[in-house]
Amino acid sequence: MLKKIFSRTGLLIKDFEFHPGINIILGRYSGGRDSTGVNGIGKSTLIRLIDFCFLSDSAEKIFNGTKYSFLREEDHNIILEFDFQKKTYFIQRQFHPKAPILFGGSLGEMEEFEKSELKSILTNLFFEVENNDVFLLVTNSEPYLISLLKMTWTAKRDPTL
Repeated sequence: MLKKIFSRTGLLIKDFEFHPGINIILGRYSGGRDSTGVNGIGKSTLIRLIDFCFLSDSAEKIFNGTKYSFLREEDHNIILEFDFQKKTYFIQRQFHPKAPILFGGSLGEMEEFEKSELKSILTNLFFEVENNDVFLLVTNSEPYLISLLKMTWTAKRDPTL
């Protein structure tokens, strides 16, 4: 379960805390701005930041664009806190393409990881693997064309253990 997304560098106006159940991200203008719509409030950006923390290539590509160059220039970071199987985890990312990614069970004791290494750790965390076997369901638009692929997976250690 997502618990919180925040930044130690002032990137977000406030920390966003998530609660059990459905969380609604509602966009509305406040103050003196004209209420002509809710574009530009940050709803999609918040979702992309969560995606970025979970190592999405597409979110990374967006944040590496010129529109978001201030994230690199001002050395911002984003931290996602989540619970899984009664344990708390933190992922901290910076927006420099080569910056290490921090991951761990507490803010003060996160370790550095390469993106590919952390992807393996998160995959093993979320999708338990037995005997290094991973099954991948592949489909196309036709429901009867489904194939099941068996792949060998190298297990990575969970740094919080």
